[in-house]
Amino acid sequence: MLIADPKTEVGQERMKVMTDTDDGFEVSRRDLELRGPGDFFGTKQSGVPEFRIADMVSDFAVLEAARDDAARLVADASFWTSPEYEPLRGYLQREQVLQGEVID
Repeated sequence: MLIADPKTEVGQERMKVMTDTDDGFEVSRRDLELRGPGDFFGTKQSGVPEFRIADMVSDFAVLEAARDDAARLVADASFWTSPEYEPLRGYLQREQVLQGEVID
């Protein structure tokens, strides 16, 4: 049973999605489109995406693979010692992307 009285256009669209499908993945995908991902891999629950190029809905698989590749890279000891990675380490530290030896 779904009881709602949405006041906004977005709220009304959410209710329409909930009545149009019983596929939880579709509901989630549409909700992501409507509210934006916020800090998708972090703790924020909603908001405007911080990506300049990527689209969280259509590029999700690529973004997930990139996240996994980045995590593997910083987990490798050579990332922290090799001169080859010095420019990247410096950039990530300046941008405060690293939390210790983990990407935040």
